[in-house]
Amino acid sequence: MKRNHGTGSYSGEDPHTLFYQGLCPEGRFGAASRKERIKMKKQRTHPTDWERKAGRHVRRTGAGFLVLLAAALLAYAAHGGRLETYGAKLVDRTAFSKTLLRMELGYVPEGVFSRQMNRWERMVLSQSAVLQAGEAAVSARMAAEKTPPPAASALPEQAPSPVPETSPSPTPAPTSNAEVIAKTLQPIVSTNYDQADGVYIFNRTSQRVNVAELSRTRPDLHLNKDEGGPQVLIMHTHGSEAYHSEGEDQYTATGEARTTDINYNVVRVGNELEKALTENGVSVIHDTTLYDYPSYKGSYERSVKAVRSYLEQYPSIRVVLDIHRDALVGSDGTVYKPVTNVNGQQVAQMMIVLGSDDGGLPHPNWKENVRFAIWLQKRLNADYPTLARPMSLRTSRYNQQLSTGSLLIEIGSHGNALQEALGTARLLGASLSGLLNEWAET
Repeated sequence: MKRNHGTGSYSGEDPHTLFYQGLCPEGRFGAASRKERIKMKKQRTHPTDWERKAGRHVRRTGAGFLVLLAAALLAYAAHGGRLETYGAKLVDRTAFSKTLLRMELGYVPEGVFSRQMNRWERMVLSQSAVLQAGEAAVSARMAAEKTPPPAASALPEQAPSPVPETSPSPTPAPTSNAEVIAKTLQPIVSTNYDQADGVYIFNRTSQRVNVAELSRTRPDLHLNKDEGGPQVLIMHTHGSEAYHSEGEDQYTATGEARTTDINYNVVRVGNELEKALTENGVSVIHDTTLYDYPSYKGSYERSVKAVRSYLEQYPSIRVVLDIHRDALVGSDGTVYKPVTNVNGQQVAQMMIVLGSDDGGLPHPNWKENVRFAIWLQKRLNADYPTLARPMSLRTSRYNQQLSTGSLLIEIGSHGNALQEALGTARLLGASLSGLLNEWAET
């Protein structure tokens, strides 16, 4: 008989069946003839395999109890003899109860305590007075440990029990004396990514992405320049995000690494991107509204209404770009800024962030956004190697369900200088306009 530790079940005949049928009068002994009972009694002169295992279980439990008793006595002595106080604290610890449970059963069952156990497990557990007495308290504690915290904010249309879409917590601003380390971020181990042809996606969802397959067919984002109207919408869900206040780009902060002065936050970067696209024949509308001010919470709920309104007012829009900046801080507080060198100029690295339906909210065409991102990333890699960091695919939607040409782009980090981010915006505009113009001509 073998035990399946993954499910808590057994293969072969159930041990509690053997117990009740082999030892109790109402089992096989009661139903058998006199000759059969004599024969079965003779067979029981030697311990069965189950009895040997039960004996080992009892010995193991006894040894474990002695170890815990010794530990408790040592702790009692260390706490100056306050046995009642220490004992209450010890039994209240979930780890202590789980240790006892593991000694009794050999493992900790999934789910909440004995309600998820089979008959055999409950019988063994009943021999432990400590666990039986504290079952209700431990059940509540184990359930609480598995319960996720409530969502900070969610879109009004969210379905029952999905992963909520929330605005990440603002990152602390680097102080004037904080160390800022420049790094060029590139993938090292390809097995951590969905990747093909030099395009890497750091996939945080439960769904796989076939990069090679999506790159075979171009996105259906044909720009019809004859119809007039804007073709690209640039906006900023977190418009007050700013860069390292330094040199000629000193600003008055209105938050942590934030400012409402659009000359120094990501809105300024959006202006530079708009200029680069317009100079290359792509019509752009730039929304400079700060959807994260005065309240950071609810930014996406506010910006989704605006994007929906723009798409209704301007059916010519094919591409929606939500421009942000990233935040990179080490565990020791070190601030990092992702950079690369293009034509002798140091610029900030950028990263495309993609949403999906993995959080439970409707987003049926999310792979079309991924397709668009793959084609743009390939173009960037060809034009400016190392400018684009690996893409990031996540469980939230980031309002990208509104269009198959929607991308969230992080340009630099809060450790970068504004001038480094402006340089990146110009390069991104050149590559993106080239791609869109090619699609418009075919």
